[in-house]
Amino acid sequence: MKNLTIIFLTSLLISSCNSQNKRILIHEFSPTASSWNLEKWNSDKNSNGYQIRETVDSKNRVVKLEFMENGKVLENRLCYLPTVVEYEYQTDKITELLYSNGQPMEATECEMPFKTIYHLKDNYITKVETFRKFDTINFSKNELNELRKYVSEYELTVCNDSTNTEVDFYYHSFAKMNGIYPTNKHYKYDPENYYYGDEPEAESILNGIKKLKN
Repeated sequence: MKNLTIIFLTSLLISSCNSQNKRILIHEFSPTASSWNLEKWNSDKNSNGYQIRETVDSKNRVVKLEFMENGKVLENRLCYLPTVVEYEYQTDKITELLYSNGQPMEATECEMPFKTIYHLKDNYITKVETFRKFDTINFSKNELNELRKYVSEYELTVCNDSTNTEVDFYYHSFAKMNGIYPTNKHYKYDPENYYYGDEPEAESILNGIKKLKN
């Protein structure tokens, strides 16, 4: 009994320390017809009701992004936009988990993954593993079998020179990976990109790429 008590108290202490080592950043955004548009990093007020709540760990890495309206995570009707994004870090690896309406994202309508693993070397992305799941409640077995002919539940992509690769939704993070914006080795920044070509994302990404190369 005494040993169990010690284990329990140790677990509580570790959990408490991990919680205390995290911090919260608040950014302003506005929803568009097809995306989330970041408006201001590190806001000290809530001017329009829409906020990104960014959780950052003790190593200054983003571990969670929550897209919120009036203090609550958004209910999303767009099948390709997550409302919560989580990041886990292992040696030379970033795992990204996407959620919409409280559930892991499904690939049935928009082919979105629920999990992506980015493999790194010297903080550059070298390959990407993509995992998808399908809605088995609202779609029949025949419909899903047909869908699986065109949409893979698992994909492995090795990075090359011709395709830009980055960590999805990192452009909504201020901390990123301690300021680093991981990309493939020969990434070419696109200032016309719809999702992050304007400010304030652009400067943050360019600074993150500069830090990556240094």
